[in-house]
Amino acid sequence: MRQEFQDACAIAKKLLDHYRPEGLDQFTDKKHGTFEPLLKTGVLTEKDGRTIDGLGLEYFTFRRSAAFSRQYEFSFDYSPGRSPNTSERVILNHRGEPIWEPEEVDVSSDLPADVTAMWAVDHEGRSPTEAIPIASRVFNTVQLIGLRRDQIVALVGDHHSRRPDGKYNSPFWPPDPGDLVYRFDTGSYGWQFNVKLDGAGICTGVERLWIH
Repeated sequence: MRQEFQDACAIAKKLLDHYRPEGLDQFTDKKHGTFEPLLKTGVLTEKDGRTIDGLGLEYFTFRRSAAFSRQYEFSFDYSPGRSPNTSERVILNHRGEPIWEPEEVDVSSDLPADVTAMWAVDHEGRSPTEAIPIASRVFNTVQLIGLRRDQIVALVGDHHSRRPDGKYNSPFWPPDPGDLVYRFDTGSYGWQFNVKLDGAGICTGVERLWIH
């Protein structure tokens, strides 16, 4: 692991611990976060300040993963003239640990609540943005292989019972015959989960497909 990346991860964790995701949401491409106020208040130490100066970091931005649960991306931009890199990108989970590959690693701590939240719809019958990573977390948590179709529906629901008036109840990606399809779609992006069932209606696997 590059030392620059390690240093950026350490600073990102301090930012996450201090602001929490709700506070970091303000720091976008249109409103950058700066380090000076954090150094003045002691959130960042003098050593952190030397690291920031040594790396030539100028500001940071933040965004939540649209696809995966509780994954947070920090972009640290270098001062003008820095070459060859212009920024350092860090992705942390909710515990402040680095995420190396774009995949779901989170699990639900309250499955019934998450199941309810993932079926939410807006006034147009679409999945709200927050439902997409929640659905990802739910399907990373439940163990469906070996369950019957009725057991799966009892566990995570289906659109007939949970979202009868939803706008996107038909598959985005063509499923195989017999698949039990779950689609969570904002109208711009989302997840489709194809639950594979054998001839007896028993789950043999789950296919995860990104809608874009």
